[in-house]
Amino acid sequence: MTILPDPGRFTDDPLSAYTLPGRYYFDPEIYKQEQQQIFYRTWQY
Repeated sequence: MTILPDPGRFTDDPLSAYTLPGRYYFDPEIYKQEQQQIFYRTWQY
């Protein structure tokens, strides 16, 4: 059974919504770390 987060924590208002800081979307070093941690563990075909 999957336990879903409390829907009261979500909002449709973009000004009060939470998101990651912008650098997580554009920083080349973070991208490199994500690739290593996700894809370098196993062979990808």
